[in-house]
Amino acid sequence: MKPVFSVAAAAVITFLAGSAFGQDINMSGPVAFSCRESAVAITAQNIADLRPAGTVSGTLALRLWACSAFYCGGTLHGYSLAHIPIGQLRGGQCFENVSKVGALHRPPAGTYYTVLEVAEWTGQAWTTRDFVTFSASKYTATSTNYDTAIAMYSAGRQLYDNLAVPLVFPTDHGFHFNKDDWIYFSGVLKTVEGKEFGIMFTIFQYPLMPRNNFYYPCMLAVSDPDTKTYYAEQSRGFFNGKCEFVDGYPVITSGSSRSTFLPSGKIQISSSIGKLAMDLELESTTDVLLHGEDGIITMGDGIDSAYYSLTNLSPGGNLSINGQNYTISSGRLWMDHQWGNFTEVGQWWDWFSLRFDDGGALMLFQFRDFHNNVIGGNWTYRDATGAVFYGTDFSVTAKRTYVVPRTSIAYPVDWNVAIPSLDATFEVKPIFDAQTIGPQLWEGLCTVQGTIGVTQLTGDAFVELYGYAHW
Repeated sequence: MKPVFSVAAAAVITFLAGSAFGQDINMSGPVAFSCRESAVAITAQNIADLRPAGTVSGTLALRLWACSAFYCGGTLHGYSLAHIPIGQLRGGQCFENVSKVGALHRPPAGTYYTVLEVAEWTGQAWTTRDFVTFSASKYTATSTNYDTAIAMYSAGRQLYDNLAVPLVFPTDHGFHFNKDDWIYFSGVLKTVEGKEFGIMFTIFQYPLMPRNNFYYPCMLAVSDPDTKTYYAEQSRGFFNGKCEFVDGYPVITSGSSRSTFLPSGKIQISSSIGKLAMDLELESTTDVLLHGEDGIITMGDGIDSAYYSLTNLSPGGNLSINGQNYTISSGRLWMDHQWGNFTEVGQWWDWFSLRFDDGGALMLFQFRDFHNNVIGGNWTYRDATGAVFYGTDFSVTAKRTYVVPRTSIAYPVDWNVAIPSLDATFEVKPIFDAQTIGPQLWEGLCTVQGTIGVTQLTGDAFVELYGYAHW
């Protein structure tokens, strides 16, 4: 085994509010790097150009350095470990879920502070625009393993709010002052003619630097099982998103997208992005389902997350695809709301939501490390009578892989799921394979069939696979 530049998982982050760094080109959210033999993988949640619209940046690059002294600005002095170009940005735009692999140039043995820099080519030189300094770590020529370094920060405020239990509704339907927060809807829509579509709609809240506030990206995707066509649209939500409360009920917006909780208990969701538009009213036929018994689960990095679902939402309204309008008369959607200060970059997951025809629902959350080893997970099952069960014992085995033609990224698909303590086994199959959004996400409608004990169960499912693009 060749020697590896190894770093500790703990990281010290520096951000100089009011300095030249991060004012024009800004790196926000969790960032991470990991080194394996002669390669380094770097991930960053968001790299944004905060300059006015109509401007174009120079070529941007992620540069990794090993410095003998703690770096807090100015000229970088140290060993260049990696230099990975990532392209140019227009003013007001960003790169999201950046995942890049490049050649690693190992330094001499010693103790270094590792610095991840976003640099811009000005036409004459590379200029630092933003950076993260990790804690000191020792490199030895005999090292045969590697670790992942993860960092997270926000402007002028290192700490976010702690999670509070018990969860309180309708307040906790809204967004919180935490590093990550999202509200997610997925499921099946049925038209008055009987045609079915899969749909996924999500509004995120992520920290935005250098201001002490947030931005609100949004995703909308539709699966057409008849034509095996997947439509996916995204919006950035930099300066046109917010979460506000009207008469105590949250209204979450991201540009033209909105999620509104009503005093009646209904939820209105609407969005118009690119070739997709929808306007739906949802009515829940079951109570809130708390995960982890009290609404708190532990993520793959050991950090807690608040998490609950509404698993039986009856929809009605309208859907438009490429200008073709459909009236939605029925179906079943599932809402997830999750928030916390966990580091999802560097901690990847496989998420399954099984929606049975008898009204029952099963959620499975499996976490993987940077090596794609399973490192934990949890499940929640509510049966048709309303009884709820929790556990951590389950296995997911994929029968094959789907390779995305454009990127050559391989996703496991066609799964067998087993939960010993429930005496449960299921087969989960995608309605078609090509259901991907960007380079990091497989997000698709599936079918499920199987048994719990002697009871036969069938239904629909949604599966999310995140983080298979890092090598």
